Amino acid sequence: MFENKTTGLLLVLPAAVFASVLFLLPVGILLSEGFAGSEGGFSLGAYVEFFSSELNNTVFWRSLRLGLWVMLTSAVIGYAAAFSIVQLSPKSRGRVFALIILPLMISPVARTYAWLVILGRTGLVNQVIVGLGLSEEGLQLLFTETAVFIGLLQL
Repeated sequence: MFENKTTGLLLVLPAAVFASVLFLLPVGILLSEGFAGSEGGFSLGAYVEFFSSELNNTVFWRSLRLGLWVMLTSAVIGYAAAFSIVQLSPKSRGRVFALIILPLMISPVARTYAWLVILGRTGLVNQVIVGLGLSEEGLQLLFTETAVFIGLLQL
């Protein structure tokens, strides 16, 4: 389409610079505020104070671990779905792709509330668990790391 790569890169350059500024400016402000001491100048005091709290450490590492698990699970599911779709006929490919994209057209808030209903004390998952005799009164599924994992994964 373009005569050479330089022309294409020059056309993309303004948008790339604009997007970079929109990303780097807030990150720079955040970092400068985080490293600013109470009397001005450079200080690690805020970070030392943050990481010296056992609660903050626990929350930080749990969030990081959960984020990594969600990322890895999303990648595995995404690659498996893509590989499976490529193996299908073109007609079936479009249908399966539409089935995958369709839930994304529903509001994230509505999907999250649907998970509240599904994982609730009288929700579908607990009804199946009780129906199979795995538990007499169901399990506490909401407000657990598993529920957060599912919620993040579906977003």
